Amino acid sequence: MPIIVSSFSLTALREAQKAAPDLPRGVLFDAPPVDWLGIVRRADAVSMHCNWRHLRAQTLAAARAADVPLLVYTCNGAQDARELLAQGVASLVTDRLDLVSGFDRR
Repeated sequence: MPIIVSSFSLTALREAQKAAPDLPRGVLFDAPPVDWLGIVRRADAVSMHCNWRHLRAQTLAAARAADVPLLVYTCNGAQDARELLAQGVASLVTDRLDLVSGFDRR
């Protein structure tokens, strides 16, 4: 996914869909609510994004089972990033590219 529009605001995601229907959208949460999957589906989003510190194993497992890519923000530690990617997180956002560059998903 080279470009994705993400927002905490479902209204903003609806407006983005109207303005650029071909761009994929992701729903942002700090901590995913219990009904995150329903919210993602109702928003016609392709992915869910959350604060990596609030990601729970059961949420990641549910996302993988539903074939919903899960992106996390803002992970600034190399070891944390490696572990998240190894667990199946689709992508991550970082402020410290110097710390997390140089490794791949394997």
